[in-house]
Parts: sequence; structure tokens; C-alpha cells
Amino acid sequence: MLYTISMKRIWGFFFVFVCFVLPLLGQDGAASRDKVIVTSKTYLGVPYRYGGQSRSGMDCSGFICTVFQEAVGKALPRQSGSIYSSVMKISDAQRQPGDLVFFSVYENNVVGHVGIYLGNNEFIHAASAGSKTGVIISKLSENYWRRNYIGAGRVLSVATSAIASASTSTDDSPAGASSDFPVTASKPSIASAEASTSGGRVSSQRQSSGGGSGVFRSIFRRFNVDFTAAYDWSFYAPDGFDFISRGFSVDVGLRFDGLLINPGVGVSFFYDDVMGAYQFPFLVTIQPFDIMQVYGGVVLTAGNPKTVTLSGSGTAAMGQVWPGVFGVKFILPAIEVGKVNLHVVQDIRYKAFAYGDGTPFLLKDALSSGVVFSTGIRVTLPLSKVL
Repeated sequence: MLYTISMKRIWGFFFVFVCFVLPLLGQDGAASRDKVIVTSKTYLGVPYRYGGQSRSGMDCSGFICTVFQEAVGKALPRQSGSIYSSVMKISDAQRQPGDLVFFSVYENNVVGHVGIYLGNNEFIHAASAGSKTGVIISKLSENYWRRNYIGAGRVLSVATSAIASASTSTDDSPAGASSDFPVTASKPSIASAEASTSGGRVSSQRQSSGGGSGVFRSIFRRFNVDFTAAYDWSFYAPDGFDFISRGFSVDVGLRFDGLLINPGVGVSFFYDDVMGAYQFPFLVTIQPFDIMQVYGGVVLTAGNPKTVTLSGSGTAAMGQVWPGVFGVKFILPAIEVGKVNLHVVQDIRYKAFAYGDGTPFLLKDALSSGVVFSTGIRVTLPLSKVL
């Protein structure tokens, strides 16, 4: 049936706005990352002071908290280990300027130091010991940082930064010398006190022993479970344009947060009230960017489908199994609630149908029946937060 909704044209404009305008707001991630990088470099030369969080002196987590609060109004936990626990873990291949990089103090995998990644294998941080101290720029390729690197984490949505990441290098440090912490555990520094308050979170990305269980745990921690519930709609029919309430959809997916395309699989349920169809898609997904996921797959269809018209007098139709559906999901930046991330999502998909006798749809029916917009909420649980 076609729902009669008061002020339905206003609702139609609202959903078109959500579809085409709100996804663009994710591009604010680029401006936010640029602000973080620019702000961080204004602190170059500020001396190290344990517990400090001002231009008179700051420690590594104080530096991070100050920069993010000043640049983008983002409040982060005060200790490096707590920051690590709160951010979304990403692979090195996904690392972009404005992300955070984490290190251990000793050879025990405990997070005790954090910096801001600048690109070109460089990061800016507040160092407590070494040939240079205070807020400096170092390279991840330096012996100490390479050996004690734990992993990267994301605070801001991903988008290409406009800032060239060419930064002052600290390659003049002696090979193997620390730019921050002493290399050996027998020479504890001020910064090691911060590590003791990090909550003892151990990274699964660095294993001091080669146990098989550690390898599997490291792999599992890169998976994310996504659940999405959405309201489906469209605005075109062969006999006119109007806001059409189509039904609802839900999907559950498992996504690997690694490689460049973040591959995944999922299963969905589409209920199209206008067409009279119940559909069960089995999907393959890729998510090359935080703000966009592309998917496609086979679809099993039940019910008595018919083409979409404003009058409700549609023609008998049948769903195609393959290719059954393909689409693009636009994802707004996350709101963290406990261990899960909430996203507003806008989906644009095409569902393949044919007439009841198997004849391919004409263009007008393909557009009116096959193209569906879906607006909803995605709940993401990174397994790194529970394993």
C-alpha cells in the first residue's frame, strides 16, 4: 500500500537532504585533521613536564589532549593507555595524517606513549628523554620507535588531508637512541610513570612470544560487527513524483578492518510494502573509506511483487537472484556509546527485478521499483574492544 502522510512533501525534502547533503559532512574530517596537525606544530619546542598540559610544559598524553581539545573541541582521556582503549584501532595501511600512533615503554607491550601521525612516516609527540626533549617530530623508522611501536588509532573521520606532510626529521639522533624513553628497562624515565597508569592494556598487534593463540587473537581483533536498521523510501513512479514510503530493511555484517578495502560479508532483510516483496540478500562488501561502503550480492525473493506506481495498480514482477542487488552506503562519523559506535547511514541501492513473465524491466519500471533510498542507524562493535 501507499501511505498517506501529512506534510509528506516536507518529509520528502527532508530525506533528500539526508541522502545528498549529510553524507558530504563527513568530508569535515579533512578540515579537522588539518586543524589538528597545524595546532600540534604550534607546540614544537614546548618543554616536557610530567603531568603538564600547557605551553609551559606537557607530557605526551597532555600534549594530545590539549591539541585535540584546542583544534576540534574533542575531549580525550588524560592517559595514553586510556586513549588507546578509546580509539578505533586501524591497520598501518589505513594510517593517515591526524591519526594517533602508540608505543610501549618497556618490552611488555603496555601502552605508555602516544603521538600524532603527520604522514611521511613522521609523528609529533612530547618526548621526555633522549637527544631532544619536549614537543618534537620523530620518524617511525628510528630504531627505538620501530621496535616499540604498538599500533595506530583513529579519533577523527577519514578524509584526505590538504596539508603536505613534509616535516622536520630527527634523523640526526644517534641510531638506536630513544627520542623519548630510555631504551632499556633498567633506566626508567619520568615517562614510565605514565605507562604505569595506562591501565595495563596490552596490544594484540605486538606479541613478544610466537603463540598461535596470540596470532588468532590479533586477527580477530581486526573484525567489526555491524548492525543496521533503516527506513526505506523513494520518490519516483512512472505516473509521477512523490514521496513513497517503501518499508524497512535490516542487515548484519562482519567486516575486516585491514587491507585497503576492508572486505566483509553480510546478510539482510528487505521488506518492500509497496511492491509486496520480502527479500533476503547475501552480500559481499568493501569499505575503502570510513564514509562509504559498497556492496552487492544475490537475493532470494518471496511474496507477490509488483511494479511501483502512485496509483497502486502495478504489474506483476519477480525478483532476480543474480545480480540481485548492489548499492552504496554513506556513513557519517561515529558517536561512541560505551564499546559501540553509532552512525547515521544513508543507503542508495538498486534491486534487480523483471516482469512476471521474465521480461526485463523497462527503464521507467527499473528506476521506480529498483532504486530505493534507505535512511537509518548503524551500530558497530569493534571486536578489539571486547577481545
